[in-house]
Amino acid sequence: MSANINIGKLIKQVRKNSHMTQETLAEKSDLSVNFISRIERTDNQNISWKNIEAISSAMGLSVIELLQVNEEKTQKRGLYLTKLLSILEEMDDLKSEELSKNIIDIIWLLEEKS
Repeated sequence: MSANINIGKLIKQVRKNSHMTQETLAEKSDLSVNFISRIERTDNQNISWKNIEAISSAMGLSVIELLQVNEEKTQKRGLYLTKLLSILEEMDDLKSEELSKNIIDIIWLLEEKS
């Protein structure tokens, strides 16, 4: 990841990949739609840490997770799959394998019911 992050572009990308509107993000973060819009469209916008925390929390992410979003991976995989894979990578191998098996079992059960 480069040292310079366009936080507005990142917020917009994550918001869109999460199928969230600016209005929904504004409501969930307790910020105005105008503020969200301005952040997303302005390259060198100053944003307080408090507002970054509010926005990332509204998207179900920590600030670290938001800042670690990789545009290419997220576009290919989607935000939730990227986040799930990140969680699995942080676990020890045994826990990761067991959780992966459980997720697959759930998917198979859901497929059988539909």
